[in-house]
Amino acid sequence: MRFATIYTPSGQRSGPPSQEHMAKMGALIEKSIREGSLVYTGPLGKSERGFRVSYADGKAEIINGPFPGSTFAKASGFAIIEAADEKQALAFIQEFLAVAGDGVSEVIPLADIPVRT
Repeated sequence: MRFATIYTPSGQRSGPPSQEHMAKMGALIEKSIREGSLVYTGPLGKSERGFRVSYADGKAEIINGPFPGSTFAKASGFAIIEAADEKQALAFIQEFLAVAGDGVSEVIPLADIPVRT
């Protein structure tokens, strides 16, 4: 099963992560890719630079960010993970949070629908 995850740190960060933190996170990412549990990950940009597109009655409307109520507004990173089940996904997230620090990770299962190409 694949899961989408979004990480939001607790509180405000006062600058970039330390070199020690980056080394620990890098080691976790490399290990997780080797093991096949991490499919893709990365930081999220500022919501001020984002936009929303809504579609109704054949017309698209584009709204520029920021979006204060959005899950993404304070989130700092995302990942797509591969796990046998929810229990294994939870174990991955707990290991990630032990390195990332205080915060919340939302974990959402991705539908397993084949796509034709």
